[in-house]
Amino acid sequence: MLHFTKQEKQVLLLVAAVFTAGSLTHYALGRWPLFRGAVGVVESAEIYPKLDVNTASFEELVGVPYIGEYTARQIIEHRQQEGPFTSLDQVKLVRGIKEKNFAKFSAFLKVPRRP
Repeated sequence: MLHFTKQEKQVLLLVAAVFTAGSLTHYALGRWPLFRGAVGVVESAEIYPKLDVNTASFEELVGVPYIGEYTARQIIEHRQQEGPFTSLDQVKLVRGIKEKNFAKFSAFLKVPRRP
């Protein structure tokens, strides 16, 4: 059987407490996305100004939260084949974009009105 000193027990208890707190935080952020703002993760138009989806480069699109390289490539490819987007809802027609993901990143995009 292992015998630990008082200091070793305290260190083990501290490590267990930190691990538990980290696990609970990770679970809370995955389970309740709105909780993210309460712990300091801020994603808003103040930090990420809205990006014109018709003129954005690959690098700019990848910089938008919730848009990865694949989605950025698909948006640009769709734009080249079908022409510029006339409304933000047309972005949903891009291959591979699901409603749930669109709802997350659409707040960071815009389609300017044409005169």
